[in-house]
Amino acid sequence: MKWSLRAKLFVFVPVLALLPWLGWQTLERLQLFAIRAQTEALAVLAQTLAQELSSEASVRWRPSQSLPGRPPATALQSPVLDGFLDDWVEAQPIALSQLVTLRAMQRGAALYLAIDVRDLTRQYRRPTQDSASDRLLITLLKPTGDEVITIAPEGPGRWFSEGATRARASDAVVTGYWWELAEGYRFEARLSASRLLDASGWVLSVVDASSETQVTRSYPIPIAPMHPWIQQRAEAFATETRQVVVSANDGRILAMTGAIQGAADLVAEESILSGTAVSGRVTVQSRADQVVGSASRALIQLAWQIMAVLLIVLLGLSVYAGRLTERIARLGRELRAQLDARGRLAEPQPLTALKATDEIGDLARDIAQVMADLRRYTQFLERIPRTLRHELSNPMSTVQTSLELLAEEQDPTQQARLRAAAARGIAKLDSTLSRVTEAVSLEEALREDVLSPVDLTKLLEMYVEVQREQHPRIQWRLDVPTAPIRVMAHSLRLEQLLDKLIDNALDYTPDQGRIWLKLRDQVTSVSLAVENEGPTDVAFTGADVFQLFSSARQDASGAHLGLGLYVVRTIAEAFEASARIESTGRGVQVTIQGFRHVPRSA
Repeated sequence: MKWSLRAKLFVFVPVLALLPWLGWQTLERLQLFAIRAQTEALAVLAQTLAQELSSEASVRWRPSQSLPGRPPATALQSPVLDGFLDDWVEAQPIALSQLVTLRAMQRGAALYLAIDVRDLTRQYRRPTQDSASDRLLITLLKPTGDEVITIAPEGPGRWFSEGATRARASDAVVTGYWWELAEGYRFEARLSASRLLDASGWVLSVVDASSETQVTRSYPIPIAPMHPWIQQRAEAFATETRQVVVSANDGRILAMTGAIQGAADLVAEESILSGTAVSGRVTVQSRADQVVGSASRALIQLAWQIMAVLLIVLLGLSVYAGRLTERIARLGRELRAQLDARGRLAEPQPLTALKATDEIGDLARDIAQVMADLRRYTQFLERIPRTLRHELSNPMSTVQTSLELLAEEQDPTQQARLRAAAARGIAKLDSTLSRVTEAVSLEEALREDVLSPVDLTKLLEMYVEVQREQHPRIQWRLDVPTAPIRVMAHSLRLEQLLDKLIDNALDYTPDQGRIWLKLRDQVTSVSLAVENEGPTDVAFTGADVFQLFSSARQDASGAHLGLGLYVVRTIAEAFEASARIESTGRGVQVTIQGFRHVPRSA
């Protein structure tokens, strides 16, 4: 069964679907770990608070006389005393009568009251007269004597108890705000809960005064404030998701922070000790879903995001796989088009993926290079018979003719001449075969050479000196940097390369002509060029001139087999360099580019 590339890619897509399941399993384990950690944290908090209260049990707090009523609501923040009930969301109204409604909250040691009174005839106290006025009386019932707090304002607005001013409102026993309503008035008050520690009860009296009569109505306040210092400590340990309750042995609530929503399923309790006796209990409670709820919501959101990403990835893989398959299929069609119906190389066709920058582009460029090399090799194979026939036919014809004439010739002098002609033909045959064998075996010999740093500057200087002695009719020019340049090469192979370059240059340089040897340091690489004066319209200035048996000189001597520049290119490639030939304004130049530079410190 043949699987397409697209199908193989889709096989791996379902693996991504395991990510949400693995995430869910991880979340469950994290939830269990978080619940255990939260339970232990609650136990540590309860133990810490209980130890703190135990150390102060006989000094800072004691069970006061039992006040009748229920605890006030716990304020999340201190309300603003401004006559409005926007900050009294936690407090439920308590109807003391049809005319009076009470709301109570506690924040730490501060007790807050909001008293609404229905009174259509409001009369305020006048500062200059001791006349009757509407007022409120809060009576604290204590064993040592009742304490009465009188609230008789001169009009709507801020109010402070006697002896206090706006600048020193904290010194007031009671501070508040008197605000007129459509059918009465409202008084928001703040007083310290510590004043009720020794009280057995407290009473609210409403005095309704008119020009003729004065009516007083008294109502017991069914609120038992929590212990101020304990409440402060409890609130320090509480958060929006954690409630702290401190209770006495008889069940009275001494401190309680704001309630959490729903039933608490994480509870930690610790006893408060006074010496060896248990004097109370600390309870810290929270909800498990509040502990892990945020993590659950985050994971659900993450799961949806992963699903969306999976769909996008699936669509992207589909498009990408289709595009990839089409490009590979097109490359295959273009590669098959390089061959004709008989399997031979056809006319070269450009590959559309040559300019691509990905792996398919690299593959296309490699294929193009292989096809170019294959075409050159094919041309080489096609050229061998013609070249060898041409190069071998002349000396073989000479040998054949000399032997035929020698069989009929009786003159010893002529026989010696014919034998010498046959010997020269055989020598030419041997020379041709030797040079062909040397060129063909060169690549294998180069693979066995070990490259080492070679001072190319010094080598060129010595080489030019030898050439000046051997070819005095040529003007030799050496252009090298003053500093020595070293390259990774093989000295004997470098001389062999120079021999072939110089032989090629000498063939085209006239008498008294000039040959230049140029060496250039290009920081990371080195280039070597040999330029000669002579014809500039050389027919073979191109890439094919470096192929085996490629030559523009077709003389009858057989001395030119097209091996010289082939040897140059082969040796240059062994040194990781490349060779090119070009016409200049004064002749032809062959450049070897890309010798690996060896730094001086190496």
